[in-house]
Amino acid sequence: ASTPINFIRINNDAATTTSPTVTLLLSCSSQSPCVKMKIANKIAEIESAQEQDFASSISWTLESGDGIKAVNVKYRNKDGVWSNVFADDIELTTTQVAVPKLGLGETCGGDTSDCTNTVNNAKCESGNCGFISTENRCGCTPP
Repeated sequence: ASTPINFIRINNDAATTTSPTVTLLLSCSSQSPCVKMKIANKIAEIESAQEQDFASSISWTLESGDGIKAVNVKYRNKDGVWSNVFADDIELTTTQVAVPKLGLGETCGGDTSDCTNTVNNAKCESGNCGFISTENRCGCTPP
């Protein structure tokens, strides 16, 4: 029996994500087709992970908290041979950066690159940058 040749990619091999829910791209090739897999966030938990049917793509939830997160996988072919553990990692950043407040005498400029929305810190639409007096800072204003 042959050992499966395989890999795992998180979000198509992206370096970072802002969401703990990611897509795993899974590849397993062998002279004997792969039929099962085990997936775990921690390598120490891979042996006790629930065995599931092989799929080439699945949704997965990373461990909570910001930082580098790994996902580990091993595959079993139809002959019952398990692969080694393969892993990929991604940096999870869910904490939003604080938007700086205006200093004394500063005003909101026409450059929207310095303007962000108070709801989700997204960049303002062109021309929608304005002063939010209750927060003493620039922000998006209604068009």
